Amino acid sequence: MISFFRSRFKPKLTSLNTIRVDRASILRNLEFLQNLQPEGVLFPVLKSNAYGHGLKEVSSILKNIDLPYICVDSVPEYYLVKKYAKKRSLLIGETLPENYKKLSHKWATPCVYNLKTLQTLIATWKPWTIHLFLNTGMNREWIQYHELWWFLELLEWSNLQLEWVLSHFANADETDSSFCDTQIAEFKNMYALIEQYGFEPKYKHIYNTAGLTKYQDPFFNASRTWIGLFGYSPLLDEDPVAEKLAWLAPALEVTTTVVSMQRIKAGELVSYGGKFVAEQDMTVATLPFWYTEGLSRSLRDKRHVMWQGERLPILGTICMNLCIIDCKHQAINVWDEVTLISTDPEHHNTIKEFATNTATIPYEILVNLDPKARRTIV
Repeated sequence: MISFFRSRFKPKLTSLNTIRVDRASILRNLEFLQNLQPEGVLFPVLKSNAYGHGLKEVSSILKNIDLPYICVDSVPEYYLVKKYAKKRSLLIGETLPENYKKLSHKWATPCVYNLKTLQTLIATWKPWTIHLFLNTGMNREWIQYHELWWFLELLEWSNLQLEWVLSHFANADETDSSFCDTQIAEFKNMYALIEQYGFEPKYKHIYNTAGLTKYQDPFFNASRTWIGLFGYSPLLDEDPVAEKLAWLAPALEVTTTVVSMQRIKAGELVSYGGKFVAEQDMTVATLPFWYTEGLSRSLRDKRHVMWQGERLPILGTICMNLCIIDCKHQAINVWDEVTLISTDPEHHNTIKEFATNTATIPYEILVNLDPKARRTIV
């Protein structure tokens, strides 16, 4: 009866735009990254809507994988992982003190790098498992060496369990990543103080995807996947170890639908400002996707879409929800599907090339994809 009313009053509509997430690619990438540190434990990071892939969808993909934790940035993300993956979450981002009272210590493990947060957790009287986040030189947040003893003194007399100690590399993705050596040394220095207080954390790590390719220190027994899980290398092409990540497979494809066709004559303009003027009679088509949906407006005249193996250029000024393409005399029709973002590098409309053409990084393109856009697992 409930499903009947849901279908009547909240029908499942078919979307003009679809973000497809490839289950097999996600799982292959996870296995590949695990093999870079075979004796270690891997923690997937699904923050920022799983890097644009959809937190609900990727959580569902990882549901049956043996993982001690899934890393998230916020409390709303924690709730989605709990619902769809049925796994514990490591909260690597901060939240307001009152929110800890609403979280289950059985499903959430906070990363602590604020003394007031530690005091708040102790005051809840819940037997939290916590992870200490150390500042090893990035100086963005986290615990500095000179204040670490305050945290350890409080933990000695609390009912909290220190399970994990971690930090974060500042430049592992750069060709000259020598500062990582300094961070590793500082981590070990701070960890020695933790041991002096009698703590024996189960996990210690600083590795991200780039770090896994450059360091194999047995001192660290865990790592976070970050963008590598989704098939993107954070390394520059000229990095000497970039080839190690060449096997990663992008898991995201974006398709949209032709909603209009226009036959225009030579000399007529296209879109706002007349930035494109037809040099000959031509047919153009309109697609319902652009900067509201998360792609940069600056891509005008730099991009194309794929339709049945053909590259069709984007013309003129890109609009809020629309872009216009040159049909190039192809037999394209209204309601045809075209591919905006491909996983095939030979199509030259991948996330990496979008990022290059807008002078940014794949991370930014991915996380800006509209969270309301329909995502489907394939």
